[in-house]
Amino acid sequence: MSSVAGAASAVIESSPMHDRVGLPCGALESDADRIRFLTRLCWRVLDRKGRTMLVGGVVLVVILSYATSLAPILFARFIDAFSARRSLYFATLALLSGFLLVHLAANLGREALWIIVGPVQQRIQRKANVFFFEHALFLPFQYHIEKSTGEFQEKLTQAQNGMNQIIFTMLTSFMPTIAQTIFILFNSILLLPYFISIIMIFTIILYVLVLFYSLDKLRSHQRNAQGHLIKAQGVLADALSNIETVKAFVQESGVTSRYDERLTSAEKQFRTFLTARFLLGAAQSFILVFGLSIALFYGVSQVRNMELTIGSLVLIEMYFIQVIGPLQGLSRNYREIKSGLVMLDGVAGVLMLKPEADPGRGRRGGAHSPRPPTHPGRALRFDERLTFDTVTVASDGRTILDAVSLTFEPGRSTALVGPTGAGKSSIVRLILKLIEPTCGAIRLGDAPLCETPPLVWRRHVSLVPQEAVLFNDTLANNLLFAQPKASREDLAAVIRRAKLDDLVRRSRDGLETIVGERGQMISGGERQRIGLARALLRNSKIIIFDEATSALDRNTEEEIWNDLRRFDATAMKIIVTHRLQNIVHCDSIYVLDRGKLSQHGTHNDLIQQKGLYRSLWRKSRTHDENIS
Repeated sequence: MSSVAGAASAVIESSPMHDRVGLPCGALESDADRIRFLTRLCWRVLDRKGRTMLVGGVVLVVILSYATSLAPILFARFIDAFSARRSLYFATLALLSGFLLVHLAANLGREALWIIVGPVQQRIQRKANVFFFEHALFLPFQYHIEKSTGEFQEKLTQAQNGMNQIIFTMLTSFMPTIAQTIFILFNSILLLPYFISIIMIFTIILYVLVLFYSLDKLRSHQRNAQGHLIKAQGVLADALSNIETVKAFVQESGVTSRYDERLTSAEKQFRTFLTARFLLGAAQSFILVFGLSIALFYGVSQVRNMELTIGSLVLIEMYFIQVIGPLQGLSRNYREIKSGLVMLDGVAGVLMLKPEADPGRGRRGGAHSPRPPTHPGRALRFDERLTFDTVTVASDGRTILDAVSLTFEPGRSTALVGPTGAGKSSIVRLILKLIEPTCGAIRLGDAPLCETPPLVWRRHVSLVPQEAVLFNDTLANNLLFAQPKASREDLAAVIRRAKLDDLVRRSRDGLETIVGERGQMISGGERQRIGLARALLRNSKIIIFDEATSALDRNTEEEIWNDLRRFDATAMKIIVTHRLQNIVHCDSIYVLDRGKLSQHGTHNDLIQQKGLYRSLWRKSRTHDENIS
């Protein structure tokens, strides 16, 4: 995570997440950090009922463990009583009945445990998933453009699987095993010869030492394998989300080959992991059988010398079996918990990044509610100009904007033009507060824009991009994404203004038509019109048109621009385009070249000057004449 550059480079230092779930500052370097992270997170996302069920589950685990350790004692006492009289009198029947009832209760309790654990696990999974997803959405823009979507999805999936694995294993296997072992050792010390207790304790200690020594190596192999799987998932997701490009360049085989290389590396690491796992299991089996052999031989000799009863010998065997069985499962449980903890590392790294503050989230009762900024800034006044004062943007040692000064007036249209790489997109991202200036200041009137939280500011800004990204949903929902509370009348009005009437009429389901993944079931021009309609529906005070009509035919483009010029006389309109014919009526034009401001003026002023704008104008005219 430390590689996040630019505006995201400072988000790791101190995050509200540390206060919310008790994360240590920095990475999760130990299992103690991971367990504390998971415990705080689970406790936070559960409501009172869920917490009560969780505590009840832990109490039930303790009771079941004690009952399981008690059953062999009752059976041993029954063996001794029956051996003495060779008949079933009241006391022996009571011991036998007690053994059977305790055994039944323990088994029924284990089944009941799933009824408690299941809903708790589902509640934690739902709340935690919403928690992760919301946090990811509120991360700075810079993080999202630098990180692979496929890799993030894999991290989220692994975190979900890891949490489920840990919760179920802890409550249904690991904790019962530990509690049962403690009760058995305690009973052994009270009821059996000290030598048996010593052998049992020695066996358990040796078993656990081998387990802990070996699992670090197992975990390193598993972590390497998971790393390759995450990279493979990234290749898969990127290829599927860009399938048109893959097919256009005939790279199906090449992408498949890269995917196979990642999976092959993961396969090799898993093979090494399985070999090491077999050696660990073999060593543990030898330790347990060796300890049981010594205990049984000693017990038989004690029975022969009349120093131990048959019931006590049975108790030794049953207690060893009760310890051996769970301990064999303990290594598996421990590996599952360790594996689950490792799976949390990826998403924990994401959670340690500082999200963009949104003062409204706490009031809406989101999954987590960061505190509003201490200085949220004064009330925004959009009747004042937006100014860039010698703004510089640099990233990775490269200057993208170099001391650029601009002014955008309310109720007026301002154009940004220049060749590719001139810095126009960076200015758009600065206006949207997706990135922050390295030097210089941006102000609305006299108020520095840095004092306004990004999510507050963006509610007053609309972007009409060149490629309007649509969701695999209905046409109506894609339009309402910009303004969910808009009325049907408002929706109908923007459909007319964006010239979407024909699309709605010829679609079988009208506004309920599904547009497909990323809007691939409709044309590029229709996607651009939807982007325009979104901006109109939002009715923002600042509207940015970033090559907003490049996919439209000339006549439709002219009609839309004529309509937009009449749109909201108070709105601040910012136009980024290569088609200079669209900006001849703009009140102000800024010409950028290699990150610097080259020229400034109206179209008539700039066309009279010798400079970059006149050169761009001539090329644009020649291009349009060739097309026509």
